[in-house]
Amino acid sequence: MTSEPMAPGAPAIILFRQVDRDDRASNYSAREDNYVRIKILTEEGRKFGNVELPYWEGAEKIVDIKGRTQNPDGAIVNFDGKVFEKRLVKARGIRYSAKIFALPEVRIGSIIEYSYRVEWGWVYDSSWILSQDLFTKKARFSLKPSPFFVLRMGGRVPPGLAPKMGPDRVIRMEASNIPAFQTEDFMPPEGELQARVDFIYSRLASKLTRISSGRTSARTGTRGWSISSPNARRWKKR
Repeated sequence: MTSEPMAPGAPAIILFRQVDRDDRASNYSAREDNYVRIKILTEEGRKFGNVELPYWEGAEKIVDIKGRTQNPDGAIVNFDGKVFEKRLVKARGIRYSAKIFALPEVRIGSIIEYSYRVEWGWVYDSSWILSQDLFTKKARFSLKPSPFFVLRMGGRVPPGLAPKMGPDRVIRMEASNIPAFQTEDFMPPEGELQARVDFIYSRLASKLTRISSGRTSARTGTRGWSISSPNARRWKKR
């Protein structure tokens, strides 16, 4: 593959991306496993072999970083280099940093892969961000929600997509052929335009019961969903 018809001129594309989050720990902690597989199509695309994983110091940790490069001749080169720390925002009370590392021997035609885990000491609201800087061929998401809080869900996803809760009480969704997110001058905040699903916890303990669909936005052509629970109505009245 030297190009992608659905993303003409793209320097690289995401072949596959997976995000699996688990909020069910009895001590209210949470973790999220991420995996990304990228195809390098042009010389410019080689820059995606330099990976930057931002995080908030003190609130979350990034651990278990792994990666490798598969070159066009079939040779596989595992990442065994050093992971560096980079301060992104330096201000009083704000510690926003990134783990950075370079995958080895990245060239045109390479497939690069990396995975990592994010850990939190507490259950926080979270999001599935479908829109990325690169065109995505396929993405898979899952969430094991905390049983100690009410969970509400909303956001914007393309028509035809819907998060679904299985009999194992895990919420899942798959998406294919997701366009790259383009930024422009004077555009609204990215969060208002990205295809995404947002998960919001409230303190009222309850059990999840169902997922219901919402209205389609005339402006963006996307749809939102919400999770209701036995206590959700009482919570809204307060």
